Amino acid sequence: MKSGGFERELVEALRRHGLVERAVVSTYDLSTLQACRRLEPQLTRSRTYPRRRLYPAVRLVTRLALPFRVGRLLADAEAAATTLDYRLVTRAVVERCHAQGAAVLAWTVNDRAKLARLDELGVDGVITDDPRIFQGSRATLPA
Repeated sequence: MKSGGFERELVEALRRHGLVERAVVSTYDLSTLQACRRLEPQLTRSRTYPRRRLYPAVRLVTRLALPFRVGRLLADAEAAATTLDYRLVTRAVVERCHAQGAAVLAWTVNDRAKLARLDELGVDGVITDDPRIFQGSRATLPA
């Protein structure tokens, strides 16, 4: 969710269509995740990071710091997953998240080489604009 304020409508639509158990709500906004938790505790929540576009120098520092910050990002949101800009995903981040029982999702992955690298790192899923990247892929991402 890019903006909050319609959490109730989202949860009601997921319930109406029987999708609560299959859906993941992902957003940058902590209050939106907390509202979704209050409305539907069974709904899987993912904390999206970062909120803003990262320029190369900032991205490097963020990549180095993220393994030490991701636990707090997850805990603050009571999230079962984190959704990260694919350029921030490292083995250390994946291992830290998995040690806490949290999944790692990467966005936006639109080519096979990036998909293969993320699969090697152990991500649990990707967000893509082009699902054809999975054709002929050896990716072992969970279904």
